[in-house]
Amino acid sequence: PVKYNFEMHANYRLKVLETEIKRLAQKEECSSVMANPLSYWRSQISSTTNFTSNIDLERLKIANKCTMIPIADFIKTPPTPTQYSFEIPYLEEPPVTNILLVTNESTSSVVLLNSSSTFYLGDTVALLVVMRDGNGNQKTKGGDEFRVWFTDVTNPHSVLATKITDFNNGTYLATTIAAFVGAFRATVTLVYSREYIQTMIIAHLMIKSTTVYLGAFVNSIANETTVCSHVPVIPGVGKYEVCDVSEVNGSPWFCGRPVKPWLKCTDYMYTSMLPTFMTMPMNEAEKLLLIRENKIFPITGSSDIHLKVVAKDGDSRLKLSEPSENCHTIKSRPTWEQPEPTGYLYQNIWHSYLCSQPETVTKACLSDLQVLILGDSNARAHFRVISANSECKHRIIQEYKSWHKPLHCVNKDINFSVKWLPHSNPFKTTEVSWAGLDWITASNKALDDIPSTGTYLILLNHYLHITSSHTSAYIQMMAAIKESLVRLFERNPNTFVVVQSPHVVWWFGARSSYHMGDTLRNVYTNIQYETFKDMRDRIFYIPTSEMTIATQNSESHPYLNAQITNFFTGYFCGRH
Repeated sequence: PVKYNFEMHANYRLKVLETEIKRLAQKEECSSVMANPLSYWRSQISSTTNFTSNIDLERLKIANKCTMIPIADFIKTPPTPTQYSFEIPYLEEPPVTNILLVTNESTSSVVLLNSSSTFYLGDTVALLVVMRDGNGNQKTKGGDEFRVWFTDVTNPHSVLATKITDFNNGTYLATTIAAFVGAFRATVTLVYSREYIQTMIIAHLMIKSTTVYLGAFVNSIANETTVCSHVPVIPGVGKYEVCDVSEVNGSPWFCGRPVKPWLKCTDYMYTSMLPTFMTMPMNEAEKLLLIRENKIFPITGSSDIHLKVVAKDGDSRLKLSEPSENCHTIKSRPTWEQPEPTGYLYQNIWHSYLCSQPETVTKACLSDLQVLILGDSNARAHFRVISANSECKHRIIQEYKSWHKPLHCVNKDINFSVKWLPHSNPFKTTEVSWAGLDWITASNKALDDIPSTGTYLILLNHYLHITSSHTSAYIQMMAAIKESLVRLFERNPNTFVVVQSPHVVWWFGARSSYHMGDTLRNVYTNIQYETFKDMRDRIFYIPTSEMTIATQNSESHPYLNAQITNFFTGYFCGRH
């Protein structure tokens, strides 16, 4: 079979685009957009006013309702000169055109490999999963995303997490450790087929971001709204008509240069996004992949697998003993190199196999400490836990739920402060139409601002807000953060840094995950591992995937966030 490449996929999309333009042109609100897209995707000089920012925004919203950017040059231009290694296997295959060739949970199967369904504490349980397509034929390649866990039906909120091994031939091995006594029911569920993941990867290559970000350029005599991106490929904008505002953003960020001669690139003042996400031109099979809003597709036979875990004669334990080492005594490298599964959920408490369960942070630990929390709203959750336990006074108060501005709390009596700084673009600001650039902060710049004296505890959690963009956005942001960390460690040895891993998000269905979700969670995790591989003796890591699978986490903000905070502070408290 012919191996596809980016150009072949782009040409295929342009053919599909011809059909999509005809279809969308039949909609009254889209006919003019399809006929003259450049007049919608870029500001137009007005004879009556120089202040067109709001006019531009409303016009872009009209174009946005059509959910597609019908500009050939934009689709044909890749976000990076070469494709990443994880993208190539998907690019080498043609687009999915037959939904019956997609991995199907109803025709797939799972069996228990152990000779007995009764296990002793500490035994290894193994399942073999065989994935098949809609015709019942076994898949010949791996890459499907599915999740496996064992629920104790006699013990609420007690779950065994698993390790998944992909044999890249349509078969997978799921293994776990019998960590506590109980009666268990297996759940094996397909989350994303290989074909869905391929569609997502190709979409990011074709349209660069499923979220359309905006920039407002403002001065005393004019204003204008333009489209922005982490790559200098902007709809309707030539390569020499781009403003490079990366210095302001801390990592690559570009906006269309204003058409008004009175506005300069230095007039970039505000950021926002359009409300509806973009899609690439898709064929009928790909559209069917996005229809499925549910994300839990149990594989046939999985619910029929039942286990029993018992203690050996003379063993009075109900669960495995806690690790002998405290989290505040372990070195950083083992936190990156934990074998899977990394722990288990027992009576709604996550137990790590690496170190004993850390306690909630106390004020005694926070004396003479500055905590800096960088990232998205899950990082904000850690701010809430730590500030609540520090008796600090809030310098900035959160005024509504989806607060995407900095937060700051200080306790002068113990020389303590904690800050949360939302990361820079790509970042989904909410609640208002425009956000000032002072709402978001380049994490690498925040790290560079840390002085050479004082003790600092730092958390890095960058994830869901970036997932609608091509992965180059995440790679570039992590690279910038790493460079700043190198300088920070040379400048101030009294810094303690923790990186939090991506987690699973169950409530996002296929269509929602296309816009913002965990489809490429494993890719983002691998990017973290690769970026910080030579800093593992200096940086700690919190793996959260298994604990959020075990809890079937249904929100973008895991309900175990407070326990994740305990691991963050538990690595530090008691160490100094």
